[in-house]
Amino acid sequence: MRNPVIHILFFLLLMFAFSSCINEIEFDESQSAPMLTLNCLTTPDTILKVNLYKSRFFLSTSSTFETITDHTMRLFVNGVLKESLTVKNNQYQSKYKPKAGDNLMLEVLKPSGGGMAVFASSQIPQKPVLLKTDTSSVYQSISYFVNDSARNQLGQLYKDTLARLINRRFYYKIQLRDSLALENFYRIKIFLYHYYADGKVSKENLRIRPDDIAFDKKNESDVFDNDWDRIFNIFNDVLFDGKTYTIGVFGNLNVVDILPDKKNILVIGGYKFPVKSELVIDLQAIDYGMFQYLKTVKYNNTDLQYFSEPVQVHSNVYGGTGLFGSYTHALTVIPLVVGGNRYISR
Repeated sequence: MRNPVIHILFFLLLMFAFSSCINEIEFDESQSAPMLTLNCLTTPDTILKVNLYKSRFFLSTSSTFETITDHTMRLFVNGVLKESLTVKNNQYQSKYKPKAGDNLMLEVLKPSGGGMAVFASSQIPQKPVLLKTDTSSVYQSISYFVNDSARNQLGQLYKDTLARLINRRFYYKIQLRDSLALENFYRIKIFLYHYYADGKVSKENLRIRPDDIAFDKKNESDVFDNDWDRIFNIFNDVLFDGKTYTIGVFGNLNVVDILPDKKNILVIGGYKFPVKSELVIDLQAIDYGMFQYLKTVKYNNTDLQYFSEPVQVHSNVYGGTGLFGSYTHALTVIPLVVGGNRYISR
């Protein structure tokens, strides 16, 4: 016969273990008060466009943010006052176009001599040195585009194959030369461009994944969280400071191979064929603030956030919240074979 005392003791110990995991935190109503939020990303040879608004408490029923346009915003370049920004289309905009290496500071003053509201700074990194890019691909799978409503001369329905959908995995090897200075931060993006006979251009940001130990890694949550949009492909130069380094990413592309005798059918159906297609590899040098922001957003946006400690999203706006970040580009263009083909991301 089982001893009921042992069962009672076990139950009490179990209740004690679970109760010790509960940490009650009192709610501070002041935390729901709105904060002044400043957001701006800038790159050389473009004017600054700054959004200024009040934050919204996450339990608020409102779906809008209150835009702020009555403050004074001043731009300092390398420690010298350059200008006061003007408001256009609910944004603060500069006349000055910053250059690589510029140390920028935005100072926001309250209206009617109310003093300092917030300020933020960013130093625009030098253009990254992209030496060369190699691309290769491997076959993954194949499927077919089929017209299920085709009819033969007798009016009978049949399945008419129009094109093959060939899925290939593309690997990109990007060689860069890092400068021997302070810690440098990078990001990789790849875009797919289609150019059409009518002059229109389509642009798509491809989903790519890191393929190198230099990339900032997600924690163990990536075993369960497969959202590619949270990767960001950011890395620093800890492993190759001041050296030449080849870093890799990969992603899938579907090649739509149109059967030659079916092209007219697709044209009649409104399908547009590009006259030129290309991949544009964008190696970006980003500042510390932008790197930390992307890193913390990546760690915070996980499907396991309810089972782990929340991550505070990085802000470099003092007195408020938001991000003032900067970046520079180094681009490589890779032409793609067109004709009867079209490329679409997967």
